Formats: sequence, C-alpha cells, structure tokens
Amino acid sequence: SAPGNPVMCMNNCTGRGTCQNGVCSCDMGYGGEDCSDEVDMRPGDNMALCPGNCSSHGTCMNSTCMCDMGWTSMDCSVQVQSGGVGCPANCTGQGSCVNGTCFCDAGFLGPACDLVV
Repeated sequence: SAPGNPVMCMNNCTGRGTCQNGVCSCDMGYGGEDCSDEVDMRPGDNMALCPGNCSSHGTCMNSTCMCDMGWTSMDCSVQVQSGGVGCPANCTGQGSCVNGTCFCDAGFLGPACDLVV
C-alpha cells in the first residue's frame, strides 16, 4: 500500500473484529481470516486471548495457539505445504515453521522454541 495508507483487512473483518496492520483480530465467538467463521465456544474457552483466534486452525491454551496438524505460525494461519515437513510441537506457538525447522520468536530458543531465553 502507499505510504500513509492503512493496510486493509479482508472484507473489513466482516464487521466482527478489528483490523490491525492487515490482520483481523476477531470478536469473541468468531474466527477465520475475515472473522466470518462462527467459533464453537465451550465453557472455559477464551479464544479472544489468542492471536487471530488461532485462525480456526488451532486451540487456544494460556494465550498461545496450539496449531492443528498441517498448520503453523503464531496464529495458526500458515498451512504447511503439501509434502512439506512439520515442526516439533508446531514450534510451541512461539516461532515460525519453515520446512521442518522452527525459527523462534524473540525470547525463545530450542528445536521447538520451548526454551525461554
């Protein structure tokens, strides 16, 4: 986008979330890239505490997305390419998975990004 123009979100988050740097942060009970998916909330769930509500491809535990098999990244929005290699423990939600290797977020290290620096 041109300098000074805000980065737009897909479908303006369908009116069910807020747009931050081109990524929807969905309201409670909604998920998906544009917040158009209704999320089945079970008692005790608080998906609003996880980035992007785990993009409907993971489970929120202690404010960290635990991605479903085949999904990776902090908000479970990146699909592992077919034939691609998954990462140990999905990088514990504290790093990005690229071809089977975790690239840890700042403050974390280890093969699964599960060690605090």
